[in-house]
Amino acid sequence: MLTGQCHIRAGAATTAFVRGPIRTALGMASLFALCSFLIAVLSLVAYRLDIVDIIRPLPDGPVVHPVTSLSVILLTTKPSIRDATRLSRRNRGSG
Repeated sequence: MLTGQCHIRAGAATTAFVRGPIRTALGMASLFALCSFLIAVLSLVAYRLDIVDIIRPLPDGPVVHPVTSLSVILLTTKPSIRDATRLSRRNRGSG
């Protein structure tokens, strides 16, 4: 039986990996969510104002459906709501 022979800290490997590419990817996720949100809002405005060049990016191609734009807006606001909740919990001292 091996007792006390192998001391591997589980947190050491994961925190070293989180500092590198994971942190970069998580930082870029907010940027991509913001860009997606802005494109979805632009497509909704273009749909309402009947600007065909924006809602149909390719000639004779498919049109961006308003429900798809609403879905993208809802999906992109979820990370910001989660971050705001985490920040408020941290400020209250319970996180």
